[in-house]
Amino acid sequence: MGGELYRAKFDYVKEIETDRPDVLSFRQGDRFIVTQKNDDKWWTAVAARDKLVGYVPAAYLERDIGKLIPENSNKERARHRSMEELSRIDSHRIPKVGGSPALSRSPNSPGYMTPDEDYDHERRCDHEEYEEEEEEHHLIAPKKLPNPVKDSKNHQQLHRELTQNKRLGINPLHKKPELQKKWEERNRTKDSEKFREQQETNITLQQEFLMETQKRRERQEAQSKEESKEDKPEFMRVSLKSTGRPVTPEHS
Repeated sequence: MGGELYRAKFDYVKEIETDRPDVLSFRQGDRFIVTQKNDDKWWTAVAARDKLVGYVPAAYLERDIGKLIPENSNKERARHRSMEELSRIDSHRIPKVGGSPALSRSPNSPGYMTPDEDYDHERRCDHEEYEEEEEEHHLIAPKKLPNPVKDSKNHQQLHRELTQNKRLGINPLHKKPELQKKWEERNRTKDSEKFREQQETNITLQQEFLMETQKRRERQEAQSKEESKEDKPEFMRVSLKSTGRPVTPEHS
């Protein structure tokens, strides 16, 4: 089955009243194979533990990266280094032939000393510890993301109350007067903002209407003046022009 491997960051309990009946519940650390990312909130996934198929909240998952370096190369390199370190330690701990009477003599010779029984066990422990340290050195330690719900006890208590009320079908606003007040205040704020926006829109439309009416009136007045001039007889227009001329000295 194709898909991407994800790991749960937090615990999630399926709510009874939900529009998705096939939502999966899980615990922190559970792994899922995401087969389809429907939207930003819900993904279709297959649980790696019990192979259940359903929807999971995307905010509760993170990509499971694992080891970035091949496992075989790490072990081979760590084993090679550990063998070199073990050889170096043995060269200092085991004396050369002839340098110590305890190891140069045969078991039947007088003064022969039996080697320490814990020597081989200690050498194996040193080798295993060194190999584990080398393997862990190449691993990427996962960083645990903080859960905002678990930051304070008040948040945890409120989360438990809301979840319990949701399951029982109880409206928390009826039990919490402060929540009811906040809700009413929020509604009043939204209504006042909406009314203010409507008022500003009406004022703007009214101003545009008045300006357009004024321009139309001015055009009508200018047009009526032109029409009144054209309707007068020719002799009246000539007499008006003659009366408008200045008087010369010859006619005085």
